[in-house]
Amino acid sequence: MHMLVYLDELSKDDLSYLEIFKSLGSITCHSKRSVVFEQKDVGKYAYCTVKGIAKVVLLSETGQIRTVNYVTPGIFFGLSAVFLERPISNSIVVMSVTDVEILSISKEVVLNCIHNNPNIASYLLKCVALQIESLFNHVEIDSFGDLIFQVASVLNSFPKQQKSGRNYVTLSQEELASIIGKSRITVAKSLHQLQDLGIIRLIGKKKIVIENEVELAYLSGNLQK
Repeated sequence: MHMLVYLDELSKDDLSYLEIFKSLGSITCHSKRSVVFEQKDVGKYAYCTVKGIAKVVLLSETGQIRTVNYVTPGIFFGLSAVFLERPISNSIVVMSVTDVEILSISKEVVLNCIHNNPNIASYLLKCVALQIESLFNHVEIDSFGDLIFQVASVLNSFPKQQKSGRNYVTLSQEELASIIGKSRITVAKSLHQLQDLGIIRLIGKKKIVIENEVELAYLSGNLQK
């Protein structure tokens, strides 16, 4: 059995609200590594990943890219631009990590849904809160963590898939290096250290199986021994 485990934070009510939005919006498909949400987009729509994973990146004037967050199925993004009626920052781009399906909902539809069912606002607030929490984790990792802590934190928080009872992440060493701002060679050494400790198992170039979730959580600072 192959199952995506992205919706753990959402309640049954949240998922029912998502179905309402899906019936009122439009879904577009984007191929892997394509731009989903561009610079200077005016905030007329809110977006939600229906299938697949996308990442929020900062783009410098010199063309350097730094990953700062991920958006996964069921989590709306672009809400701040919608409610503040401002263009997206020039430095922010949302790109697909895998093939993705993106739901777009107009501001008017979002407001009408909230008017008809105020509880929907709690779902949208949860989406914002989860993204703020994820962004804060990225800042904390970047600011204070040593390399093992940084790698463990990303692996612990990264959207996971499950097969044969084991969670794993689909993430290349280059992508991981981009997230934490280190070289691929440096990241590779840390991954092999974690593998030697029996915490992860590397399979091919992009599959990292989590062998010991308790130890990984401890190394990432999310669990006390």
